[in-house]
Amino acid sequence: MAGNWVRVYPIIEVDPTVDTDAKIKAILVNEVTKTGTFTAERLCEINNSSGIIDQSDIEHKTGGGYDFNINSAGFTTQTATGDGTTTCDWRIGLKFRFVFGAQNETFTFTNPDFSCHLQIIMIQNGTGNKLATWPAGIRWAKGALPVLSTAANSRDIVNFFFDDYDDVYYGMAGTGFAVP
Repeated sequence: MAGNWVRVYPIIEVDPTVDTDAKIKAILVNEVTKTGTFTAERLCEINNSSGIIDQSDIEHKTGGGYDFNINSAGFTTQTATGDGTTTCDWRIGLKFRFVFGAQNETFTFTNPDFSCHLQIIMIQNGTGNKLATWPAGIRWAKGALPVLSTAANSRDIVNFFFDDYDDVYYGMAGTGFAVP
C-alpha cells in the first residue's frame, strides 16, 4: 500500500494526504462510518463517549514538532520521596517532584529519547539540611554545582537541557522559592 494510508477495520481506507476535517465513527458491529476528511498534519483524538475519531487542533509539523494552536501542553510529573538513591527516568516524563527523606540523596538519570528541557522541584523535608549528589558529566552553569537550600521545607528548582547530539546534560538551579 503506497502513501500514508490508514486502514480502519473491517476494511475502510482513508488517505490522510487527500482528506481533510474528517470524522470516523466506529460502531463495534463491523461497521465504520466516515464523514468529512482527514489531513496528514493534524493528530487524531477519540471521543470516548461517542466513539468518534476526530482531528484535534494539534498539528504535526513537516520538519518535526507540534503546533498546539490555541491549546496548551501539560506534563505528567514523576514523584519520589528520597531513600538515599533516586533515578529520574526522563523517558517517561520531563518533570520530577522530589522530597528529601531522612538522608542525603544520590541521583541517577535515564536519558530521554530526544533533546529536551527537564525539571526537578527539590523540596527539603521538615528537618532540612539534606544534600543532593548529581550524576557525573553534567555541565553546570558557570562550571559550578548549584548550592541548594537546606532550610526545612525549602524549595528549589533544578533545570536541565539534555542534548541528545552530544549526549550531555546542561544544568542550572533557581533556589529559595518562597512566597514574599
